[in-house]
Amino acid sequence: MMQAFRNSAKPIITIVAISFFAWLVFDLSGLTGGSGLLTTTSVGKVNGHSIESRLFQEAVSRFTEQRQQQSAEPLGLAELAQIRDQVWEQFIQETILDQEYKKWGISVSAAEIAEVIRVSPPQEFRTTPDFQTDGQFDQAKYELWLRSATGQGYIPLLEQDYRNQILQSKLARHLAAPVYVSDPELWQRFRDQNELLTVGAIKVPFSVLTDEAVSVTASEIESFYRTRREELRRERTAWLSFVTVDRRPDASDTAAAYRRALTLRSEIEGGVPFAEVALRESADTVSGFNGGNLGEWTRGRMDPAFDSAAFSLPIGTLSEPVLSQFGYHLIQISQRSGDQVTGAHILIPIELVGDHRSAVDARADSLEALAADRLDPAALDTAASALGLSIAQSGPVVENGPPAVLPDAAVWSTQAEVGEHSPVIETRETFHVFRVDSIREAGIPSLDQARQQIEARLRAEKQKVEARILAQEMVTQAEDGKPLATAAEPLGLEYRVIGPFAPVTSPEFGGMALGAAMALSSGERAGPIEWGDGFWVLELLNRIPADSSVFTTQLATLRDQAIGSARQALLQQYFAELRKSARIVDNRDLIYRTAAQIAASDPTLP
Repeated sequence: MMQAFRNSAKPIITIVAISFFAWLVFDLSGLTGGSGLLTTTSVGKVNGHSIESRLFQEAVSRFTEQRQQQSAEPLGLAELAQIRDQVWEQFIQETILDQEYKKWGISVSAAEIAEVIRVSPPQEFRTTPDFQTDGQFDQAKYELWLRSATGQGYIPLLEQDYRNQILQSKLARHLAAPVYVSDPELWQRFRDQNELLTVGAIKVPFSVLTDEAVSVTASEIESFYRTRREELRRERTAWLSFVTVDRRPDASDTAAAYRRALTLRSEIEGGVPFAEVALRESADTVSGFNGGNLGEWTRGRMDPAFDSAAFSLPIGTLSEPVLSQFGYHLIQISQRSGDQVTGAHILIPIELVGDHRSAVDARADSLEALAADRLDPAALDTAASALGLSIAQSGPVVENGPPAVLPDAAVWSTQAEVGEHSPVIETRETFHVFRVDSIREAGIPSLDQARQQIEARLRAEKQKVEARILAQEMVTQAEDGKPLATAAEPLGLEYRVIGPFAPVTSPEFGGMALGAAMALSSGERAGPIEWGDGFWVLELLNRIPADSSVFTTQLATLRDQAIGSARQALLQQYFAELRKSARIVDNRDLIYRTAAQIAASDPTLP
């Protein structure tokens, strides 16, 4: 079964139009207002409004199809999970926005949409030759096309995107209308960008004292657990075992690719056009669709072996097979000047073929038959024994954490149960089947389980307190007349001169540390200031003021830019607060169960 699937999978290349606002891709109008479309089958709720499972899955299917069309490889479990999350978030965003439009009485008329379509064509239309005159977009040609039968048929495809854009624009204007930025604030921003500071700085790292120098008592650990144990809450964690079937090409596959390259070379030498063979045979489909043409490139841009051949091959001749990290290439150079070269190629990849491919596919099919999607904990051991494979163990796989294993396995494990086996998970070089050996559920660990973690936390906190004390002592010594650099010497800390730099491009620090530096007068000191993983002690060595006359001439432009940025920030904050406060019920886990769990719940399935 797997072999048949792999043999039938072919790359598909297409251009997918993306909506101006990604979260408004799908037309969800009416989903949340009791339109009669809702059924008892719900994938979840947003602020009490149900999202129908059928419509959610249709949207996932459309998005998946678009993503697959952009990929030459079948989508993996991690990518499918990402798509479901993106679609779910789009439904949430669309529902929340729809509620906001109703709340503020915001609507859009057909006339408004038509007018915006007329005066604001999609960006891709502006570069279409049919709508250009002398290389420039021609509005008259565009409007003439809109009135044609073809244009009238295209308009419905634009209407929903434009409707969403207009609605959101109206909401943005409503929310951000009061935004104003004063002259003093604009001067401060201008100053941050143009004033130059030079500071002397000492960083006292939190770990300035070693672990051995800081003690933590049992009573402190117990007190932490009584009063702060919520800080110890952890995510669900799984431990996995797995087996691997190697699918990397071997010497026989390399030899087969070389023979195929020689065959294609002979075909071209025999009179078949290079471009025809490239279109038919090249694994580089982008250049292959253009007859193998790579255009012009600069020396050093390509794989070293490819580059070496391209810059030594006689113009107009066909190369022998050239081996690079991508496979074998047949190269033909049409023009070369200095470090610039123009040419074409045909790529023959080194991949599994013949008996080796059959053997690997057979092992993968056996692995699938013996272990994949099983609930029997012994299935992995059986497969390993039958196929002569070693069983390996993963590190802890933390839900919502960085994957300690393959992303597809990490996604699968968040739903799987102890003893359950994954489907066969493919990479370019391997086939895997994973088994869940144990699970630690989410929650707060016991005191005994958390003792070491608490001890490390308390030790780090004490080290941080001591670091602050040491930094403060240096400030005190400097204020008593000792040079700051000298005050740092007993601790072996480095005194550094940083700058000159503009505050907005600070190379070392920001936040409170940067604000403290900006407030200093020449020779003054500030600290200790917490930033990053330490406390800073700063002294201002030099300041080059910003030019106020330049600020005056740029004031109007600076105000427009600042108001635009402020409105955008306000909208982002507004939407973030709406999303945060939304009442979300997510029932997707009831729909997307693992294959083994579905089979176990329905004994009629084979």
